[in-house]
Amino acid sequence: MNESALKNNEPAQFGVAAVIGSTHFTKFESGTNWCNGKIGKYNFQAKLFDEGSTFGIKKGRVSKLAIWDEEVRQKERNFIKGCIVVYDR
Repeated sequence: MNESALKNNEPAQFGVAAVIGSTHFTKFESGTNWCNGKIGKYNFQAKLFDEGSTFGIKKGRVSKLAIWDEEVRQKERNFIKGCIVVYDR
């Protein structure tokens, strides 16, 4: 993604990561609802939809969300122990 696309709020090419400050966000590929990224030292993965529903968190667009500390996950060799948040409808 080029800098002018970020400044003009233009859609990014799928599969290309955007870096804004300490936030790293990767758009999901066409045909899937999953996205992932990194904010500070925490990784996240979320399943998103175009519109909110009863399946979403607080009837919103996110139906699954995991936020974890990769360092803890690797040290413990356990995804759940590294998680700060896990939400799965």
